[in-house]
Amino acid sequence: MKKFITLLTSISFFVLFSLMGYTQVAQDENAGVGGEVVLDKKSARYHRLLLKRPESRSLFERFQTGWLAQGSEKSLEDFLRGRSVKGGVADKQLYAYFLLQKGKEQEAVKVLTEGVKLGGGGAQLFLDRARAYGRLLDFGRAVADLDRAVADLDRALVLAGKEEGAEGVLLTVNKLKGLFLTREGKADEAVAHWKGLVKRFPKDQELMEDVIDILMADSLAPAALELAVRLRDMTKDPYRRALRTLRVGDILSRQGERDKALKTYVETLDLSGVGSWLEREIVGQVELVYKREENVNGLIVEFTELVKRYPQRVHLERRLAEVLVGVERYDEAKKIYQGLLKKSPLDDELRGAYFGMLRDSRDLHAARQLIDGMIKLKPEDAALHLRRAGLSHDLKVGKDVLSDLSNYKRLVKASAVTALRHASLLSKYGFEKESIDAYFGAVRAYPGSLDVAISAGQFLYGKGRKGDAVRVWKGIEPALDRDGLIRLLDAL
Repeated sequence: MKKFITLLTSISFFVLFSLMGYTQVAQDENAGVGGEVVLDKKSARYHRLLLKRPESRSLFERFQTGWLAQGSEKSLEDFLRGRSVKGGVADKQLYAYFLLQKGKEQEAVKVLTEGVKLGGGGAQLFLDRARAYGRLLDFGRAVADLDRAVADLDRALVLAGKEEGAEGVLLTVNKLKGLFLTREGKADEAVAHWKGLVKRFPKDQELMEDVIDILMADSLAPAALELAVRLRDMTKDPYRRALRTLRVGDILSRQGERDKALKTYVETLDLSGVGSWLEREIVGQVELVYKREENVNGLIVEFTELVKRYPQRVHLERRLAEVLVGVERYDEAKKIYQGLLKKSPLDDELRGAYFGMLRDSRDLHAARQLIDGMIKLKPEDAALHLRRAGLSHDLKVGKDVLSDLSNYKRLVKASAVTALRHASLLSKYGFEKESIDAYFGAVRAYPGSLDVAISAGQFLYGKGRKGDAVRVWKGIEPALDRDGLIRLLDAL
C-alpha cells in the first residue's frame, strides 16, 4: 500500500492551470471576528507559484510552514477552503492535498470531483483524484482516473512533441496503474499492462527490472520469469549479465523448478570471478535450494561435483567442508581442510575453521598442534591464547589453562571488562580459588566501577562468602549517584 501512495505523491508534471486572483489575507481563529493574518512576501510568492504548479509538494510544504509561522492550522484550512469554493481547479487541488494530509480522503474526492466538473485541470487533476481513491482502496475508480490522465498526457505529447522528462512522467503514471490493477485483483490485466508498457519502452532496462520486482512481489512469477529471461538475453555487459542470470535462477527456484534453477546458477558461476562476492552469493543460492528440501546429502553430492568442475574455487571447497562438519562427517572434512591449507597455509580464517572442526571431532591433540603453530606465528594474538585455554581445558591440562588465560589478560588492553572476563573464565574452567582472587583483584584495580562491584559481589555471594559480598557492595556505595544506587539495589 505504501509503495503506490509514495509513487503518487512523488509525481510531478508540467501541466498549465488557470491562475485565479490572489489575496494575502486570511482569517485567524485567534484574531477574533474580522481579524486578519497578512502573509509575508515569501509565503505569498509560494502561493502564487502553487497556483501554477499545484502538484509541487515541496512548494506546498514551504507555503504551509510560512503560514504556520504566523497563523494557525485552522486559519490555513479556512483559507484553503475559501479559495476552493471561490477559485478554480488549482485551488481545489491545493485544498484536496491539505485534506489528504489530514486523512480526510472522502472530502478530498468530493473537492477534486468539483474540479473535474470545472474542466481544464488536465492530467494532474485526475492523478490527484486517483491518489485519493487509492487511499480509499477504491482501485477501480483510481484506474479509471489514471487512464484519463494517460490519455491526456498522450494527447499533449502528440501536440507538443517529446518534451524533456514527459515520457518519464508517463512511465511513472503507467507503473502506478499496474500496481492499482493488481490491488484490484485483476492479475491478468496487470500482466498485460506491464507487457504493453515494456513494449512501448523496449530499451528501458531499468523499467524492466522494476516490472520484474513488482511482478514477483505480486506473486506473478511466470510473467516475471519471461521478462527476466528477455532482459538477461539483451544484456551485453558481462557483470550485469551475470547478475541478471542469477535473478533468473532465483525466480526459477521460487517457482519450484529446482533443476532449471540449479542449471542457471551453474551458468552464473561461469560468469563470476573466483573469490568474488557474486561467487559466494551463487554458492549460497545453490545451498538454499537443497536446504528447502532438507536434502543435505544431495547438497554434498552437488558441491562435490562442483568442486571437481571448479577446482580453483576455494570457497566451494570450504562450504563443502563446513556442510560435512555439520553432519559429523569429520574424516572427509579433514581431508578437504588439509588440502586447502596446502594451498593457503597462512589463511587465518581457514586455520581457525579447521581448528574448530578438530575440536568438534575431539581430535584434540591435532587441534593442539595446530593452535601451537598458529601462536608461534602470532604470539601477540590474544584470541589465539583464549582458544588454546579452552582446548587445554578439554585436554585437562590445568597449568596450561592458567598460563593461557594469563597470556590472554596480558595481551588484551587492561579494563574492568577484561578483568571481569578473566575472573569469569577462571571460574568457568574450575579454578575457584584463582577466580575469587581475580574478582578481589578487579575490585582493587577498579574501585569506582559499579559493574565490577555488582559482578564480584554476586559471585562471592554465590560462593557462600556473603560477608565479603556485602563489604564489596558497601565499598562502592559512596561513589554512586541515584541511578547507580538503583542499579545496585536491582542487582541485590
